[in-house]
Parts: sequence; structure tokens; C-alpha cells
Amino acid sequence: MGVNAHLKVPCLVAGMAAGADSIDDMGLLRHDAMSTLSGGIRAPSTLGSHLRSYTWGNVAQLEKAGREFLAELARRSPLLPGAGTLAFTDIDSMQKRVYGHHKQGAKFGHTKIGGKSLLVRGLNALAAVISTPIAAPVIGATRLRGRNAASARGAASMAARAIGTAQACGCTGQIIVRLDSASCNAAVIAAIRRGGARFSVTTPR
Repeated sequence: MGVNAHLKVPCLVAGMAAGADSIDDMGLLRHDAMSTLSGGIRAPSTLGSHLRSYTWGNVAQLEKAGREFLAELARRSPLLPGAGTLAFTDIDSMQKRVYGHHKQGAKFGHTKIGGKSLLVRGLNALAAVISTPIAAPVIGATRLRGRNAASARGAASMAARAIGTAQACGCTGQIIVRLDSASCNAAVIAAIRRGGARFSVTTPR
């Protein structure tokens, strides 16, 4: 994960907590007492180079750490009230618009902006959120997919992982996985049933 990862990772976390959503935004760490908080500031370009050194294995490690953190947070706080009765897991794909011809992994894909379907250059991500009828949704799992992947690509394993995360977060009651028609296939439904959950999926006619 590169040199001085123990210093760069806290910088990235502090930047995200302060509202940064791009590498350039990490320059906000140079203001006020942020250097004291994060134990030393690194330049945005250095942080970007650090992120680009991550391998698939590194990303999987971070995802596991995020799942364990969420489960522990749910055990220590009322994060998902009502989870012992009913919980929802919503899975959907998204296209995050990016700029520049050399952005790694970016391809053209369809997304909705202002209610209109547009073809934009972006990164394709799959996300699963967990909620209850009386609790706001929390992110249970995310996955960045290469190129302009179809919505159903990786949805089966994502559904299985999201159900496991929901159960680790105390969702001991009925879990309903909700997806749109683009993710409707036999593999996804089978993964949901194996996880002991029910499903609500729109199907194309």
C-alpha cells in the first residue's frame, strides 16, 4: 500500500470526514489545526498516488474493515432500531461522473441527471444500503466495477455479502432485499434465498 501508509490513511479519513470528495479537496487539510488532528499533513498529489497503489486485495481488506466497523457500531448504538423485526437491503448500481481521458477504469455509461438519461464518462459502482422502517439507511457494502459493467454484474455476491452484513448488524428479523429489474436474474435470486432473506424485485415485461 505504498510508503508511510499509517500517515496517509488518517489524512484521507480526516479529509472525507471534513467533506472532501476528490483528491484536490484534500487541500483543506492544510487549514487550521488539521495537521495536529491527523498527525501530519501530506500533499493531495501524494495522497492520490497512495490511493492508486491499492490492489484488489487492499480494497477487499478495507471493505472488510468497514463491515466490521459498521457491525460494532450497531452493537454499541441504536443504529438500526427495529432490526429485530424487519430490515431492508437495497442494492443498486450507479455511474459517478468523472473528467479526463486518462481516468483509470472510467468508461461511458448511462446515468440520470435532472430526470434525463444521459451517456456520461464515469466510474461504475454497486452499493448496498441497510435500513428499517424506522431507521435511516446506512451503507452496508460497496464495490467499484471495471468499465461500463451491466447492473447485474456482481449483484449476486453483493446480495450475499449485504445480507451477511445486515445480520452482523443485528438484523435478526425478516430481511427483504430490494433490487430493480436490471439486477433480476436467477443467480441473484438464488443468492438471496440462500441467505435466508426474501426479495422484492421489479421484472421487465
